[in-house]
Amino acid sequence: MASRNKKNGDSSSSNLGSKNGVEETLDHISQLPDAILVQILSLLPTEDAVASCVLSKRWRYLWTSIYNFLFVARNYKKAENFRISQWLSFAVERKVENLVFYSPVDLTSVLPLSIYSSSSLIALELTRWVFDKRWVIVWNSLKSLNLHLIGLDDDNIVNLLSGCPALETLELRLFRGFHRLEITSSNLKKLILTGYLNLRDDGIMESLEIIAPHLQHMEISGDLGHFMCRLVNVSSLVTASLTFEITCIAMFEDTCGDYHQVSRNLVMDYLEKLSHVTQLRIGSWLAEVVFMLQLDGLPLPELRCKCLTLEMNVTKYNLYGVASLLRISPLLETLNIHLGVELINYHCGFELSYFDKGVNIILQNWISNIVFPSLKNVKIVGCGEECSNN
Repeated sequence: MASRNKKNGDSSSSNLGSKNGVEETLDHISQLPDAILVQILSLLPTEDAVASCVLSKRWRYLWTSIYNFLFVARNYKKAENFRISQWLSFAVERKVENLVFYSPVDLTSVLPLSIYSSSSLIALELTRWVFDKRWVIVWNSLKSLNLHLIGLDDDNIVNLLSGCPALETLELRLFRGFHRLEITSSNLKKLILTGYLNLRDDGIMESLEIIAPHLQHMEISGDLGHFMCRLVNVSSLVTASLTFEITCIAMFEDTCGDYHQVSRNLVMDYLEKLSHVTQLRIGSWLAEVVFMLQLDGLPLPELRCKCLTLEMNVTKYNLYGVASLLRISPLLETLNIHLGVELINYHCGFELSYFDKGVNIILQNWISNIVFPSLKNVKIVGCGEECSNN
């Protein structure tokens, strides 16, 4: 009996000690300056930050000064558009500067009216939002805009850009719906396009015209399907990255050849429009098309880039394309080659018939006359033994 009482006594002492330890830790934290406590609360989900008000009188109003709102809807079926709109309206009223909203897969939300006229927003990132055409966008302070899985038509784009006079960076991921992107503002210097959300299955090729005479940095990457980005005016570009993939419409055999002719014309236009950039990054698909152009005996425009980055999978045809690109880059000072393994190597019959022409070409002969008088730096990042075996 004595032993049992002693055990219970130890347990009570342990619980008391644990409680005292928590209180002691809380006391130490409470001694920190308000500015540091607000910074700590700002890193928490907003619901938890608000809950801190019950800790003591010292903590009662600290949460009202947090600079970061993180709302987490634990049950998306209950967290409907009305509640989300309330959260965002509250954030706008608090003059929020950076706003990120990831909408769940099964929920597409409409922006509340207060968001459209927010003068405090500097950076905005939205996923699965629907823009209401009835309202005019007035984001006079916005510098960075990132839109993911959002359908925009040409009118939406015009409205969007005209309402963001200070915008410096525009990023569109898995975009769809619009076919003309005209950027007239001299402030917008960087454009990032990642993937196209293709909802068509009829083999019709869609395209996007890019008119951006003041743009300095452009990145196009991801799977574009049958979608093609056409550069109309990018005369001020300094850096360009073209690592996207375009898929052949092989299921429509009667148009496959025409499709590849359009692709070759597109790549030739890229090389001409980007011949003045100083930093260029090129991916696998473009390198293969360059090789096809060379097999046709077509002269390629000379590139004036000083830094060339080749980001591609290891295939014979890619290497021929790389050699062709090196041949037209006489001013090259820095060469970066990032190699990987192509796990799925799919080419349509039309492409394979072209590549068959290069079966007997010896790579060493293909690059034997290449001279780099200005080359100073070479960096090759490979994939080890797998690349060698491939």
